[in-house]
Amino acid sequence: GFALAAALLVPITVLTVATGAALGPVVGVPVAWVGSVVAAAIGYAAGRVLWRDTVRRVAGRRLNQLSARLAERGLVGTVLVRVLPVAPFMVVNLVAGASRVSALDFVLGSAIGMLPGAVLLVVAADRLRAALVAPSFTGWLGAVVAVVALAALAVAARRLLSRRARSGSAKR
Repeated sequence: GFALAAALLVPITVLTVATGAALGPVVGVPVAWVGSVVAAAIGYAAGRVLWRDTVRRVAGRRLNQLSARLAERGLVGTVLVRVLPVAPFMVVNLVAGASRVSALDFVLGSAIGMLPGAVLLVVAADRLRAALVAPSFTGWLGAVVAVVALAALAVAARRLLSRRARSGSAKR
């Protein structure tokens, strides 16, 4: 259900948070993570089936640059795009499918890159739900820690991506 909803363009973050709030971290993390990876693979396959020119024409210049980077960097590029989303989830999947990145690199990179965010989003949603249902200092502290960890992950990924972009442009 998660993968189908994501493939039907329900925002992945909304699905992940809802999964965490509804199922808790023990069940919610695997459901959100596997569902996200399956949805990414569905979008990738759709991008492969569609004509590359069609996807590139619709995607625009910025996403065409993303396509080139993904094809150039494969697994590492996919991990970075998943840790720090640069475009809507399904758009990235379609563009990756239309690019020259291999299916293995894309699926493996998506699985690796989406795991930290899935864990932190699910835990944050679960802790926030718990803090709202039964307010306590430790409940709110858990929610704040998870949200701060998610923000720290985004900042670290952005810095790494920025550093890689600078070093990549220096090589050219």
